[in-house]
Amino acid sequence: MAADEDYQSLVRGVASLSFTGDAVPCKLLLTGPCAFPVLVSPRKDVLIAASRYGKGKVVVLAHEGYLNTEEFMAFLKNAVSWLSPNSDAVIGVHTTLPVLANNLSGAGYKVRKTSSLIQGLGVFCTNGYEAHQAEEIISFVRGGGGLLIGAQAWHWSCSHKENVLHHFPGNKIISVCGVHFTSEYGEKGDFWVTEEMPQVAVCTENMAANEDYQSLVRGVASLSFTGDPVPCKLLLRKPTAFPVLVSPRKDVLIAASHYGKGKVVVLAHEGYLNTEEFMAFLKNAVSWLSPNSDAVIGVHTTLPVLANNLSGAGYKVRNTSTLIQGLGVFCTNGYEAHQAEEIISFVRGGGGLLIGAQAWHWSYSHKENVLHHFPGNKIISVCGVHFTSEYGEKGDFWVTDEMPQAPVCTENMAADEDYQSLVRGVASLSFTGDAVPCKLLLTGPCAFPVLVSPRKDVLIAASRYGKGKVVVLAHEGYLSTQEFMGFLKNAVSWLRPNPDAVIGVHTTLTLLAHNLFGYKIRNTSTLIQGLGVFCTNGYEAHQAEEIISFVRGGGGLLIGAQAWHWSYSHKENVLHHFPGNKIISVCGVHFTSEYGEKGDFWVTDEMPQAPVCTENMAADEDYQSLVRGVASLSFTGDAVPCKLLLTGPCAFPVLVSPRKDVLIAASRYGKGKVVVLAHEGYLSTQEFMGFLKNAVSWLRPNPDVIIGVHTTLPVLAHNLSGYKVRNTSTLIQGLGVFCTNGYEAHQAEEIISFVRGGGGLLIGAQAWHWSYSHKENVLHHFPGNKIISVCGVHFTSEYGEKGDFLVTEEMPQAPVCTDYDFSVGQKFLLNGVSQLDISGPSVPSDPLLHGASSFPVGSSEDQQCFVGAAYYGQGRVVVATHEDFLSKPELKTLMLNAISWLDVGQRRIGVHADLRGFAEVLQKENIPCRVSSLTPKLSVYCCPSYSDAEAKAVHQFVAEGGGLLIAGHAWWCSYQNSACNVLNYPGNKILNRFGISILCRAVPQGIYWAVSPNEASHQNNCHRALHHLQVALKSGTKLLQPISTRMRKLRQNVSAFMRHSACCVPNVSKTCPVSGCSEEALLLSLAHKSHNMSHKCDELSILEKETVTVNIDATNPGADAWRSTGLYLPPRKAVVIEFPASAVQQGFQVQVGCHSDDPSAKETLNRAPAVVRRIHVDRQKVPVSSFWGGLLYIIVRSNSNFGTVPVRVYGAEPAPIYIKGKTSLDSWLHSIRQLPAPWAELVAENIILTVPSDAVRSLKNPEALLSLWDRIMAAIADLAAKPKKFPRPERIVADVQISAGWMHAGYPIMCDLESAKELTDLHHMEKEGIWGPIHELGHNQQKTQWEFPPHTTEATCNLWAVYVHETVLGIPRDRAHGNLQPNVRTSRIKSYLQNGANLEQWDGWTALETYLQLQEGLGWDPFRRLYRDPSISGMSNENTFKMNLWAEKFSRAAQTNLVPFFEAWGWPIDQLTRSKLSALPVWEKDPMKPYVTAKKSV
Repeated sequence: MAADEDYQSLVRGVASLSFTGDAVPCKLLLTGPCAFPVLVSPRKDVLIAASRYGKGKVVVLAHEGYLNTEEFMAFLKNAVSWLSPNSDAVIGVHTTLPVLANNLSGAGYKVRKTSSLIQGLGVFCTNGYEAHQAEEIISFVRGGGGLLIGAQAWHWSCSHKENVLHHFPGNKIISVCGVHFTSEYGEKGDFWVTEEMPQVAVCTENMAANEDYQSLVRGVASLSFTGDPVPCKLLLRKPTAFPVLVSPRKDVLIAASHYGKGKVVVLAHEGYLNTEEFMAFLKNAVSWLSPNSDAVIGVHTTLPVLANNLSGAGYKVRNTSTLIQGLGVFCTNGYEAHQAEEIISFVRGGGGLLIGAQAWHWSYSHKENVLHHFPGNKIISVCGVHFTSEYGEKGDFWVTDEMPQAPVCTENMAADEDYQSLVRGVASLSFTGDAVPCKLLLTGPCAFPVLVSPRKDVLIAASRYGKGKVVVLAHEGYLSTQEFMGFLKNAVSWLRPNPDAVIGVHTTLTLLAHNLFGYKIRNTSTLIQGLGVFCTNGYEAHQAEEIISFVRGGGGLLIGAQAWHWSYSHKENVLHHFPGNKIISVCGVHFTSEYGEKGDFWVTDEMPQAPVCTENMAADEDYQSLVRGVASLSFTGDAVPCKLLLTGPCAFPVLVSPRKDVLIAASRYGKGKVVVLAHEGYLSTQEFMGFLKNAVSWLRPNPDVIIGVHTTLPVLAHNLSGYKVRNTSTLIQGLGVFCTNGYEAHQAEEIISFVRGGGGLLIGAQAWHWSYSHKENVLHHFPGNKIISVCGVHFTSEYGEKGDFLVTEEMPQAPVCTDYDFSVGQKFLLNGVSQLDISGPSVPSDPLLHGASSFPVGSSEDQQCFVGAAYYGQGRVVVATHEDFLSKPELKTLMLNAISWLDVGQRRIGVHADLRGFAEVLQKENIPCRVSSLTPKLSVYCCPSYSDAEAKAVHQFVAEGGGLLIAGHAWWCSYQNSACNVLNYPGNKILNRFGISILCRAVPQGIYWAVSPNEASHQNNCHRALHHLQVALKSGTKLLQPISTRMRKLRQNVSAFMRHSACCVPNVSKTCPVSGCSEEALLLSLAHKSHNMSHKCDELSILEKETVTVNIDATNPGADAWRSTGLYLPPRKAVVIEFPASAVQQGFQVQVGCHSDDPSAKETLNRAPAVVRRIHVDRQKVPVSSFWGGLLYIIVRSNSNFGTVPVRVYGAEPAPIYIKGKTSLDSWLHSIRQLPAPWAELVAENIILTVPSDAVRSLKNPEALLSLWDRIMAAIADLAAKPKKFPRPERIVADVQISAGWMHAGYPIMCDLESAKELTDLHHMEKEGIWGPIHELGHNQQKTQWEFPPHTTEATCNLWAVYVHETVLGIPRDRAHGNLQPNVRTSRIKSYLQNGANLEQWDGWTALETYLQLQEGLGWDPFRRLYRDPSISGMSNENTFKMNLWAEKFSRAAQTNLVPFFEAWGWPIDQLTRSKLSALPVWEKDPMKPYVTAKKSV
């Protein structure tokens, strides 16, 4: 608050500042708690900052030139006034700043020109290039003086190797107040001064840390964390801390930090301080830590190797067991804390600390939280580094050229430690009894859940705030419940700042006070002096400020309440006005008005996840505030409403009619709120007054504000008795809420600014009548829309439904489709454009158009969009999905049209520096533009989509009338990083709000016809296309072009946007297929997605059904494995699967169905494209349903070791399953095989067959069949040189339609239904063989290091087919497959050699021939030897290299020189391989000799 006041004083009357011209600023770095930014550029560079130090103040500019620039004088006068200790102070101005001196003199200040700080000054204005008076200036400021200073450090850094932050002259002055000049260039341009103090750019500490990092690792290439010491992980929690060595597993093993004037280096085990290999690094560390070159280095007596090495290097070393006077650096371990305060003070004053320890061993014998109680952490935690109880990775690790990144989620690591402290020894908590909890809402980064119910309700939460901590329970009754006392004692121990702290317990909590025996307790009804923890309820807020200050300063707060009862008698928003929320909201936890789940709940081993969708919860709270006590609203009478259109993310519907017309809506914008009614007449209707009073209460920023009511609304003014009302025809000063109609726009900018700043707007209008006499687009030109469109609500020209409508208990859903015609915009953009040429090297992405006002501009023949556009608020957006398109000559007309459409004739165009080429295009066309970041003066801004740094500013810019041209693709981001997706792609953080998202799919280059503007409302946009589909399906009519030809594209986009209502799903089968691009195909996808997202099962009734307990083998050394349950879930039915608490959040998943192939690319579909559903086991009782049904599986993730996990399943049907060696043959014959479930499974040790149940109903001897499969799998393992037991059994699944071929490899192997007989007919297998399935099993054995793609992909897999047929089935190779008959083989070899033994033709059966000849001449054993050779892994993947290595390895395995043989086949054998094998005997019976000889003789 103080910084906000200071900021306002500094920028009063200053609208913008120009950082253009010759001066190149540096970035400023803010590190002190009193430092604050004054001007932050769009790129988040701090260019002006201010601070307080002692009794004085400082203002810092990022270049001294700005102190002498006329355009800055208004700001500089403000600065001098703020800096002056009194109005008569003398202002000293450095002699290099004559312009500043003249301006201040002219303004009446007492000015003295001087080249140094002299006596009698109140303010000193200077540059930052001299430090000879640093101490005097610091003392001057500390005593109450003001300092105005400007400099840049990038030029100084060019000629100085020292760390800029510590050695640049200006930093020797201003660093004490937490501001630093840096060596990085700052952004240039014209920048607005914001109404509120800007936020400091994130990651600024990295700038300093990079300098420090280089000093620490200079000359160190690697560090060896091997040997006996086992390091712990280090946790970094403050911006001044940075990692020095991060292992490949992302464990921080060395870190460093600044604290006060000193520095700290931390190693993850004290043994490394005494290890010879670390000495080069440790010498760097001591040099960096030393305050000066003559400093004495104190080395703990347990570190003799370090002491000897430092002495030998010329350091002044003193051996000591404690910190003693006169040291500059202290090197020690972290196992003693008796000198913690002295060491902290030593570092704060400028000393250096080198410390090593690990905390995992300490944690074995101590229950306390390691982060707070481990001795070493009592020392180093002040600088933001912590030893943890987790093992760190061991190995030899490279030191990187650039500072490594600390692992993400470090806050969660801290929260995990806190969570463990809170729940230690607590297995479960009972939320039963009379108390009804509320849900808790978590919004702050430090808040974390402690107890989350199966329904995902947070019932206990905790957080940190300032130096203190908070624990929140969802009902005060739990603070007085005996069953909670174990948890509450943990909570009090965690909350208290020290073991001797006094615990204040509210007088209403007598049971808690009684149970806290052993603690120092004081019963009190208020927060009083001397407490360390305060335990209270959340129903009083009179001490809110004191309690917040108490926690901020280090106190602990234990609080319980529920807000649902309070909400019955209060209309205000619970999140903001409930008394308890006035206390705890600062720490990111809120009580809500929703009931929380009751029951007995397990406390999980790991911290649970908080539920998502907090924005919706906030909107729900707002909705409840608006409709409290309102049962219905009557939209009858003379007034005819219009429909309202919602487009913004903060807008929500309040009243939606049965026809799905939005008639009342609300939204937030900036700090303010808006309520919109679809006709102004409702603002003067008596029946609406209950609702309108709610609305005014919700809109007002505080209860004492004045409500301005337009003079045309006398009934409303009269009814608002009890409020402070002022009748007015315009928005005037002093109002908190303004109630008006939407027919005047002359004050649009003022009203928008009023709302943005915190005001409330209640507005009513209809636009259908206006549209009769105006040809302009209603959404953009109707007066009311010039006001409310910024918040995502629009009046439309369509009539709204009339009638008496109920107000629903829950917030209604807004309709998701529109029929508004955007052809005018399309025609403008495509004027003079008949074709769009996107051929060439630039590959665009495919954008998803999902907003109500987004539309396509350029599309491929397959309806993949590559240029899109949208209206948003008062502005417009054009998106090109490759930045090269902006400067592509063939697209110039389109891009110039885009600029004209976006600009609306204002010609103030800014182009981001990364798009300079486009700026040159515009300048050549005489279109004025400049390279610039986003500034408020612009009318159009052109930027790439690869950064979200300007997202917030861009949203406001477009909403308030700006035009945005943005370009970029997302497919490369996805290619480089599999974690990159639609959600986290930077450009989408800008574009999602506009109804456009750039997908990771690529669009083929080519030349495409321009889209037809007459189809604008149907093309590509998901919501509009789905709307037309839904209408057609409900009416039973066929879809017209173009929607009917675009089903495949729309179907691919379904998962990104759709929550579709249930419709009649078409039948599909092999005998009744549907077209892949039909509306039926789309509906098949929608049914699956919709059911998964919206189905709710009656869990209580399911739990009353019959149960089956299945023991799941949860030990899995292989890749993720499906464990069969032998149970079936019918379509659209539901089951509940109950897991033990120990299995929750351990990576288990429930899977419904086994037909995991997606045949969506097929022209014709015989089944729905997606029929499998997976659900994470994040609770004990997991409700499961699926539209298509299927067999039930539990997925056990790779490398799991949980033993046997019992799973109880409620409501499922048994399926035919036979497990070899376990299932009774009698049961199989008489009951199991006749079970009605449609799918059956046959389970052997190493393979599981899933086939239609009809295929096994006549199977009489499954034991014999599976015994044969056991022998087959043993043979496969034998040839692959693997253990007999597979890490996970292979699976083969028969399907009505698969994604590729007749059969394909994978997990599972997929095959056509007709193959089921081949899999289950023992007689057929023994007589005819089973080539296809063994071929696919062979694929699954292929390893990259053995294969030479694409040549051998379809060749070597057949080795297993040959081996199984001959060794298991007794079928020789020439009978096993027609392509292996002798005459066919001979002909194939001759043909290959006659064509020159060209490797391009060496594939498939031809390539197999090479391997068969080796096997026939040398046997199978060399293959086994080669396949088990461990040295072949990790090698180059290049074919020539691998073929030479194969030739060498196989020759050695066979003890025969096979070079001539491989050369006859055209293998690229090099001289090195020939030399290596020259000593081995040549293959006398080489089968290629006759062919080669015959060829030579021809």
